[in-house]
Amino acid sequence: MSDRAQQNAWRNQPVCIERDTGLVHVTVALANPLHRILLASTSGRVRPGTPVGPTATVTGDMWAEIAKTFAAMKVAVREHRKTTSRFDLKTANISAIPGWEKPAENSYRFFAHQKDGIRFLLGREMRGILGDEMGLGKTGTAIGAAVGCGAQRVLVVAPANARWVWDREIRGWSGTDSIFHVEESLQDLTDLPDAGWVIVTYDVLTARAGKFTPPDTATASWLRTKLREAGHYRARAAAGMPDKEKKSASQLAAEEGRDEGDGKFTPFHFDARINPEIGNVLRNLLMPAGRGISSQTMTLLHRMGRRLSSEMLHGLMAWQPDVVFADEAHRIKNRDAGRTRAVRTLIEDRSRGAVLLTGTPLRNHGGEGASLIEAILPGARDRLAGALAQGHRRSDRNAAQDAAVAEIFKTIMVRRLKADVLDLPDKIRQWVEIAPQGEALWHYDEVMDQILQTVGQEIAGGATSGGIAKAIMGLLSSARKWLGLAKVANPATVDLIDDVVEAKGACLVFAHHRGVIAELEKQLRRRGRSVVTVHGETPDRERAEAERVFQKGEVEIFLGSINAAGEALTLHRADTCVFVELDWVPAAMHQAEDRGHRAGQTAKGYHIITLLAHMPDRQNLDEHVAKVLIEKLANINTILDEKAGIAGRR
Repeated sequence: MSDRAQQNAWRNQPVCIERDTGLVHVTVALANPLHRILLASTSGRVRPGTPVGPTATVTGDMWAEIAKTFAAMKVAVREHRKTTSRFDLKTANISAIPGWEKPAENSYRFFAHQKDGIRFLLGREMRGILGDEMGLGKTGTAIGAAVGCGAQRVLVVAPANARWVWDREIRGWSGTDSIFHVEESLQDLTDLPDAGWVIVTYDVLTARAGKFTPPDTATASWLRTKLREAGHYRARAAAGMPDKEKKSASQLAAEEGRDEGDGKFTPFHFDARINPEIGNVLRNLLMPAGRGISSQTMTLLHRMGRRLSSEMLHGLMAWQPDVVFADEAHRIKNRDAGRTRAVRTLIEDRSRGAVLLTGTPLRNHGGEGASLIEAILPGARDRLAGALAQGHRRSDRNAAQDAAVAEIFKTIMVRRLKADVLDLPDKIRQWVEIAPQGEALWHYDEVMDQILQTVGQEIAGGATSGGIAKAIMGLLSSARKWLGLAKVANPATVDLIDDVVEAKGACLVFAHHRGVIAELEKQLRRRGRSVVTVHGETPDRERAEAERVFQKGEVEIFLGSINAAGEALTLHRADTCVFVELDWVPAAMHQAEDRGHRAGQTAKGYHIITLLAHMPDRQNLDEHVAKVLIEKLANINTILDEKAGIAGRR
């Protein structure tokens, strides 16, 4: 309908694109009808009535097809090349990296897959996900990439149990001794090195909520007044609490620091998530004159304020690291958690290198992958999901989000499996049924009856499925504990472990509950077996010693918690792993079993034996957990295009 001049003007108005780690951000002029071809490719299936903007994010393959259409219509395309990286990687000499051609300080050389991983990270300007399966040397790969890009200041955020692993690997691969450990939340950071490595744990980095119990009425009254002046009570009352928990500002003021008699007071609750300014309020409190407030009280409040104001995070930001490594990065899957916010704050500067390391990028479902993507490419998952959606029903949107996670992972994550790069033995899985016994079985039956009654009551009251799950969560945990104890009460459990040790000389044993671990240890020691134990409260140095004595052959059995002992341990002396209990999370079990299935394992087959309760005449919680595990893993395999297993022959 338009004249040729108008058509030429539309064609000459360029479509703007920007490439970003494998994705393409496209910007069009919606007033230009020739540009609207983009909408047919990226917005044709959104919910009717949804506003459509001038920008879209697509994969490289999708853009290639869209670009063909623009070319056929002779529409101009202008590519905006933008790099914010602080690294000049064109001049990087990767062959000079220790361990590349000549052995590193630890006498090791990089495997071929580690070299590929270093190239991948350097090619993406040190922003991406290092998602190699457990046991493939992610730590060494990351250190090599940091050396290769010429980073002068490197910050490592790691779980407490991996802190000394990083220390050892940094010294071994880079040859440097310039390593600074941040060991407490109020540590003085004036000694941070001008160039070198800094290691901090998630717990130290994260500002946590705190409680303060006033020592007397005068302190309680004074502090309540100061907090009310600062708006703390008002902030707490309007913090999105459930209706049944909401209280007015006056009620909160009356209840916090309330005198209960006999010299006891209710505590004040401070939470930076509810009131982000509470830390600064506390750290800036001034000693009141004539109030009788002790200097010890003021010191305590000031220290709490420093923690709540994220003093440590700000100090590390001021250090200006060139690269930030977040180890076991699946720990930042919860977007509302303090550790997630802290890590995102550290890596939001796009000029800074940011590498997330995790052998389990998806532990339960695709949403966890979205959390990792959000840290590296904020908003990319949702924008791409809009382009991939095949409809506007909830199931369509969920499928599109999983597809977007899969596509973005292809561009920002390097992931290799042990089966592809190492000559390791095949995993041989076997599920052995054990009949629960003893008094614990009676307790299990009792709790399962309570669960059935609670479910019935919740359904009768019109509860949603989420409400029902919340109502029985505690009961389910209790039932799992009693079921684990009932399986251990059957002598067949310890007999099986004893037989493995007799035949193989060593065995890895994992359980979930502390009580189950303690009972297993007691029974194994009665059999005359030597055991070393690692659980959630085992100090870091004792973990390292447990690993050493087991690997040296000084003990026969390594007994550990599935979660606490599932990271940062090398236990390849054993070629058999026994799970006495199941975990809800498939990745947690994979991490635990891979303590022995890693480089250095020389057995012809790696045996994984999982004990399932045999209860044909009872509600079997083990069977339910096993079913959930298999379903979760099927979804994870679809997104990652893998064939990981968890079930075995019975």
